Amino acid sequence: MLFRSIRQTLAGPSLLNFAANARGVWPAPRVLAALEAALAARLDLWEAWAAVIQELGAQRRFDEAAERSKHAVERFPFCANLWLIRAQALQGVSDNAGELDALKEAARLDPHSLHISIELADAYERRGDLTAAGTVLQMASIRAPLASAPRFNLARITWRSEEHTSELQSPCNLVCR
Repeated sequence: MLFRSIRQTLAGPSLLNFAANARGVWPAPRVLAALEAALAARLDLWEAWAAVIQELGAQRRFDEAAERSKHAVERFPFCANLWLIRAQALQGVSDNAGELDALKEAARLDPHSLHISIELADAYERRGDLTAAGTVLQMASIRAPLASAPRFNLARITWRSEEHTSELQSPCNLVCR
């Protein structure tokens, strides 16, 4: 079974789907072994790297995930998704500056990704920089005017920033901008 799944790893998304589904069925060491074998067979797929890094994180092996993510972004420096995964790995080892730098790079590479924008805003918010978080979310709202997530998070941050007294005079200001 393991050999067949490695041989069939012709496209990266199938590997990420395999990893997500295998976590609920196989024991963690077996999932990681399968993903490591797939990575060894397909070093050219960023998804193979991502699957291994995410599995290491799921197993709370954050130091290994952070180290592996460093190699992954060196190999695929223009892959925004890997920078996002690196940021998550660095969050696991409490490297706040590294996490923020990785998220900024991911946002630079894919400025239209709502997921990356929200993660970047969350990182700023965790550091107490509500102004920067709000700015990121405002830009995301402009880029995707029909998406509710950036507007919801912007409303939450506006409330936390103690600017809510003037905003409450017109509740539509938080949602209808």
